[in-house]
Amino acid sequence: MIDIDIQGTGRNTEDLVNYAIKINALAANRYGNVWVVFDKDDFSDDQFNNAISLAERNGIHTAWSNESIELWFLLHFNYLSWSYT
Repeated sequence: MIDIDIQGTGRNTEDLVNYAIKINALAANRYGNVWVVFDKDDFSDDQFNNAISLAERNGIHTAWSNESIELWFLLHFNYLSWSYT
C-alpha cells in the first residue's frame, strides 16, 4: 500500500520548500519521495530558482506550473464561449 500525504499551505516558493524539509525531518517514518509543487506566479526569478536549488540540495523533487495554470485547466476541460459586447 502506498501512503500519500498532500498538504496545501498557501506559502511562497522558498517557504514551501523549507516547510517540506521540516515536515520530512519530523516525520516518524521518513518519506520515500518528497515533492514540492508550486505555481511560478509573480515570484521573482531569484525566489523561484532559490526554491528549486534548496529543494535539490535537500533531496526534494520539484514541479511547477506557469502563471494562470488554473485558466489552462478550465479551458482544457470545459468549453467556454464569451463575447465582448
